Amino acid sequence: HTHTHTHTHARTRTHTYLGNPPLPLLSTVEDLQALSVLAPRLTHLDVAHSPNLSEIALCLLLFGRPTMTRTTSALRTLLLRDCVNGLTDSLLLSYWPCALHLVTLDVSGCIKLTDSSFKMLAAAFDRPPARRPSLRLLDVSNCTGMGARGARALLDTDSRFLQLRVIGISDQFDGERN
Repeated sequence: HTHTHTHTHARTRTHTYLGNPPLPLLSTVEDLQALSVLAPRLTHLDVAHSPNLSEIALCLLLFGRPTMTRTTSALRTLLLRDCVNGLTDSLLLSYWPCALHLVTLDVSGCIKLTDSSFKMLAAAFDRPPARRPSLRLLDVSNCTGMGARGARALLDTDSRFLQLRVIGISDQFDGERN
């Protein structure tokens, strides 16, 4: 079937997509470094269900280098579902100020994220309109590192600006009401 046009490695005039596959085929840091030259031009990155993707590998894909050096990102869609080893608070805290164009962020199942990340994401929506993030869809389902404070910060975010998916974490907060 020749018409499979999912998020494979395809480049159009204005968008560069990278997703599953070919990422499962990348086996070495050298492969990722070769691919990292695309980082400044990527608009859609789908590395969902990549539990073995390391923090360094994710840095290469997001920043184009193995360190968290801030640079403006062209990403509009970032799908990190179940990147349990790669996505950490420090990486998200470093990347978020660069994510000026990000509209969709899926961090569901990213168990290393804590309240620090979620409070920082929510705080950005309190900025004046000109400095408010472009983010419109945030999926934090099954982020078991989220506590009551992070959840409350996100749930208090004005829904005119952000659609929030919070599935599979509500049971943790029964009885936590401070």
